[in-house]
Amino acid sequence: MEMSMISFRAAKLYAYLFLFFAVGMTFLPCVRNDFVNWDDFVFVVKNSHISSLSVESFLWMLTTFYQGAWHPLTWLSHGLDRALWGLNPSAHHLVNVIIHALNAVLACVLFTMLQEVGLVTSAKRALDQTPLQTRVSTPEPATTSVYVGAFAAALLFAVHPLRVESVAWVSERKDVLCAFFFLGSLITYLKYACAENFREKRWYYLLTLALEFLALLSKPMAVTLPFVFVLFDFFPLARLTRSSFGRLIWEKIPFLLLCLGTLVANLVATWEYAEAFISVSTSIRIMNAFYGVVFYLRQTVFP
Repeated sequence: MEMSMISFRAAKLYAYLFLFFAVGMTFLPCVRNDFVNWDDFVFVVKNSHISSLSVESFLWMLTTFYQGAWHPLTWLSHGLDRALWGLNPSAHHLVNVIIHALNAVLACVLFTMLQEVGLVTSAKRALDQTPLQTRVSTPEPATTSVYVGAFAAALLFAVHPLRVESVAWVSERKDVLCAFFFLGSLITYLKYACAENFREKRWYYLLTLALEFLALLSKPMAVTLPFVFVLFDFFPLARLTRSSFGRLIWEKIPFLLLCLGTLVANLVATWEYAEAFISVSTSIRIMNAFYGVVFYLRQTVFP
């Protein structure tokens, strides 16, 4: 039994390694690319604030609203690249590829956990609906199908053409960096929700909060995280009930406060661009929002 367990763990490790290298090799041609004259020069090449790492540059990263954005951790990653590789575009691209390959592994872990938790929840519901005299132990989920499905979904997510812009464009480092911490926070939240020991729950809760903070420092898109947590509470965790609703909302308050602070910072950052935004009519903005939804849905199915 112990040998089969080790073999199963080894199989998972090999699958994660294969996924990492498969995604990495898919995007490896990016390293032959140069910087492009579309944000790369403004953000990285000619940005004197990240040309060296110092107290002044750290303060600039934390307080700047440069180019209408507040993402200190993204600036720090570009600054580290400048310190390590200079202006060698291949190295900057390679970092993007490595982070994205790691994201593929995290996505596989997340998809696996979602399926496992969903199967256990469904089994418990079926058990609760079974008469007491006919109950048997909760069946174990089919681990093979769970891992195959998670691997296929993660591979599709990682190599889909919609990922190309985020990986192959140096200035879109914020996308892959935010995704890394975003996926990590979802994984630790599931760990927190499933943990039975109080010490473990507290540890995973604080880790989830820290990862959300890092995701927010990478890109403001991470403000959606608390709402994803609520979706997870509904399914597959099945924690969202009338009796637990208040407690679950209360536990999200620290996450919401972090998101609120990030929203305020980014609203201030985009304030200088507000005039151009206001000049666009409301009807055009509404139409553009619907177009964006349709566009990405279409590109997902027919890239």
